[in-house]
Amino acid sequence: MKKVLLGILVLTMLLAMGYSQSITVTAPRADEVVSKGAEYVIRWTSEGPLTEGAKIRLFNSAGSSKIMDIANRADMASGRFRCADDLFNSVPDGRYVVRVLSADDLYHDDSEIFTLGNPGVDPDPDPEPEPERDSKSIRIDYPTGRDLAQGGTIKILWKPKNLTNNVTITLWKNGMLFGIIESGLAPGRISTIWEVGRTTIKTALPDTGFRIRIEEQGSGIFGVSNTFEITPSRNIDLSCYIASARASRITRRVRVVVKVRCKNFPGVLNDVPVKIMLKKKSDGTICRTTTEIIRELTYRGHSYEYTVNARLSYTGCVTGTSIRNKMEVVAVVDPDDIFRDSTRLNNTAKKDVR
Repeated sequence: MKKVLLGILVLTMLLAMGYSQSITVTAPRADEVVSKGAEYVIRWTSEGPLTEGAKIRLFNSAGSSKIMDIANRADMASGRFRCADDLFNSVPDGRYVVRVLSADDLYHDDSEIFTLGNPGVDPDPDPEPEPERDSKSIRIDYPTGRDLAQGGTIKILWKPKNLTNNVTITLWKNGMLFGIIESGLAPGRISTIWEVGRTTIKTALPDTGFRIRIEEQGSGIFGVSNTFEITPSRNIDLSCYIASARASRITRRVRVVVKVRCKNFPGVLNDVPVKIMLKKKSDGTICRTTTEIIRELTYRGHSYEYTVNARLSYTGCVTGTSIRNKMEVVAVVDPDDIFRDSTRLNNTAKKDVR
């Protein structure tokens, strides 16, 4: 009986210790400005037997998307970690939180929302707020950090406040400007349609670390979205049409020219098959068939055409000297569904032989 009571007492003490463990981040503070290019000390307090290394992460202001790993084994007991002066140089200016986690990820706490400033700007822990009636701001409401499929269409949403100049929308990747999405938009505009990945110069391929930035021209006022990932398109379109299908009485062959269009897929597709068949129109009998291969089909952000040529003998397929209106050519892109996608359009084409 004594052993049972002792066991219960020990278990109760362990549970009490577990419930008493906690982490509280004390710096950065609310509305504090942390300067790039200058050392900064992250501070926290901890309770309970949290003696192993602390993990420190930088998250977006909502705490929903990790921006970077700051440290993996900081001294938990010390309650402080000194950031190198160049640590945040690759992170876009904006509003963030610091998260401190226990080594086993069971306990964590987020700092209050702070501002990461430009390099060379000294931190001001108590900035004077501008009068509400005169302040300008841009808040991006969408995208919110969710994955976006390349080539898909979304509506970028933002909330402008007291803007007087036109705005420019840009795409950033890992803290570097990738390209301009749109410029010269009216200051009161609140949305625009965007084909994911498209900029005025180039198209972003699937990858991580993207952000949308909207900036008022001439004032330096801007808003930055949460980090999001561009994923491979879910709407691969390998469409085709037959440009010509002409028979030659001299060679008794049908010369076929097939045009293949490619849209809405990431990067490069290799060895795309195009099956070409010569069929009797009377009963659908396939007389001849061949498969041509497009060795490399590259999507560069626009609709490109690739030409495939084939010659099929019609000897024995028809009687008489002419096959006009007696035969048709059928072309199928990717007949074996190597690049299968349920939303693919127009991958089959037909044309009468002339």
